Amino acid sequence: YHCGTKPVLQHIANGMHGVIIVKPKNGYPTDKEVDREYVLIQNEWYKYNDMNDFQNGVPSYVVFSTKALRPGDPNTNGDTFTLKEKPLLAKVGEKIRLYVNNVGPNEVSSFHVVGTVFDDVYLDGNPSNHLQGMQT
Repeated sequence: YHCGTKPVLQHIANGMHGVIIVKPKNGYPTDKEVDREYVLIQNEWYKYNDMNDFQNGVPSYVVFSTKALRPGDPNTNGDTFTLKEKPLLAKVGEKIRLYVNNVGPNEVSSFHVVGTVFDDVYLDGNPSNHLQGMQT
């Protein structure tokens, strides 16, 4: 989600956005198999309050932030250091659920984990859009 006040592009580029997760009423078919869940948001940073840069520029940074699903989960809010200092952890053999949201405002995200593929991918979080064995 993002605000709807003009200029929307400026607000999104300045971090006024977030994630709402609406799970299926009966959950996902793989809920019992999931060991950890993380929410990742990708967005770009442009020159502050520079509408021309938002529309035509190259981002100064493309960052990932995490949003907490439960108390105590990572919630980094788009900083440039926390995930370097405290990476998201997983043990060999654990099944991880990632909610990945690209709020942009301009660039495409081809999120992937180097050296592996995803068992199950639900495009836009929709159980009807189920893909298997995807890299991005």
